Amino acid sequence: MDVGKSFVYIFEDKKWFEKLLIGAVVAVIPVVNLALGGYGNEIIRRVTGRSTEPLADWGDFGQKFVEGLLITVAGLVYGLPALLFGLPLIPLIIAAATQAENQQGIAWLLGGASLGLTCLLGLYGLLFSFVFPAVQVNYARARTFAAAFYLRQVFRLIGDNLGAYILAWLAYFVFALVAGAVLGFISTILGWIPCVGWILALAATALLTPLVLVVYAHLFGQLGEATIAIVEVPPAG
Repeated sequence: MDVGKSFVYIFEDKKWFEKLLIGAVVAVIPVVNLALGGYGNEIIRRVTGRSTEPLADWGDFGQKFVEGLLITVAGLVYGLPALLFGLPLIPLIIAAATQAENQQGIAWLLGGASLGLTCLLGLYGLLFSFVFPAVQVNYARARTFAAAFYLRQVFRLIGDNLGAYILAWLAYFVFALVAGAVLGFISTILGWIPCVGWILALAATALLTPLVLVVYAHLFGQLGEATIAIVEVPPAG
């Protein structure tokens, strides 16, 4: 696992700024920006296949869009438990607030239930953020939507490279956190400048999005390179 290379990988491509700029334009267009998921898949494949051309180009845009749409759908499916935890929260919080003055015992009970569900929601979100990169790697390599749900391959990729996987996850998590904080600070400063500042803040956000994506795809693409993908075929009948 070469964490440092993931942060300079983008600059190995002679057309890195052109590709980054196209990615930034894609990032700010609703729905169209789903293609970023497919672009990340292509980078994962290039890293696992040790391609001589570092960054993917933006050709086959339709294919990238379809792949991005499918990996988004897979993410929504994996996110369903979070929805189950989250749905009862609002009525519980409202009920706790309503009972706060009249029946404190019930209010404490409802508040405790709300806190418990919030904790479960947070823990599942953390688990999701940890596991889903392996889901995307498996999908990117196999090129089939079903591969996103081959849990044995997903957990094998994690388990066979657990130390490296944790390192990749932490590196991406910290990088995304720091990048987001810096971007937030810059956007706040630019926000004081009418029109021009707002445009510059949007441009900074747009440029950062594909940059973070490339780091993410390279970090976890290295793990895909280290683990041979075995695609299970469901038995007939």
